[in-house]
Amino acid sequence: VLYTEVNAQISGSWHIYEVFAHRIVHATQAPHRTVTESHVPPHWMVPDGAAFHRALADLGLGYNRATRTGVIVSMPIIDPPTGAGGAQFTFSTVHDSPAGHAAIWHALEDRFTTTPRAAARPAERRHG
Repeated sequence: VLYTEVNAQISGSWHIYEVFAHRIVHATQAPHRTVTESHVPPHWMVPDGAAFHRALADLGLGYNRATRTGVIVSMPIIDPPTGAGGAQFTFSTVHDSPAGHAAIWHALEDRFTTTPRAAARPAERRHG
């Protein structure tokens, strides 16, 4: 069991997202941004933290302070024990529109999906 700043809850701790939305992203300043929390969905296979960060770099999806868009990892990435499946963690997308969110999501989905895209999307929590 790992307890982190997000109090071992998904979508249950407001304070960390307040920091992301209002101290890092400045979501309410023009142009407005939305911060959306997601958990790695079960149909993704993220081998480990290094692979996720490489994908963000390769795809140009890491959080960009100039555009105030991209991905922020919001929970430590715990690499799985050998043979135990992929790493599990939460991350936040910062976007300017539903299309911006979809572009980020689909790029990550295309990189990490191991089952058809028809699998259910994770529950999300929006702040902004």
